[in-house]
Amino acid sequence: MTSNNSNLPPISRRSLLKAISVSLAGVSGQVLADYSIAFSRINPSVTDWTEETKTMVASLCECIIPKTDTPGAIESGVPQFVESVYADLLSTEAQSEFFAALAELNKAAQEEFGFTFSECPVSEQNKIVSTFSCHSYELYKSLQRIITVGYFTSMNGVTKALSYNPMPLKYDGSVEVSGFPKQWAY
Repeated sequence: MTSNNSNLPPISRRSLLKAISVSLAGVSGQVLADYSIAFSRINPSVTDWTEETKTMVASLCECIIPKTDTPGAIESGVPQFVESVYADLLSTEAQSEFFAALAELNKAAQEEFGFTFSECPVSEQNKIVSTFSCHSYELYKSLQRIITVGYFTSMNGVTKALSYNPMPLKYDGSVEVSGFPKQWAY
């Protein structure tokens, strides 16, 4: 069926594509603006990460994954990962619990050793973290999980702590696992 609309001017392919791209740009800009407004309402960051907080988180990360023959948590950028997860992805309630736990760690360090957690030697930090893991088990486990994910998704974690074969070249479905000292990064 053909329509005979001789009153309409002919449209070129170029002008049609321009009109479509302009309308898509306008729609996508509006969608992005709506998304950013909605995201800021759902999950506002409730705290400022002070230098003291960053230092404490770095010390805590290094207690959980210390530097050995493989790079530790600090070298792998885990404190920055933890900061971004807690500041940008978790709910206000989870952020409040996290900062309450950090305050609890600092309080325990000051009561027992007379210093803040970050100022304590590593051996004393390990004692405090061990006590914390017993008393605040769920909060400790969630923090430990985030630190572990941050470490094992970092370049150091994947290539130096885990075995990494960038190009295996062949599939061998029956490999003897006992011959490998490390887990495989998939």
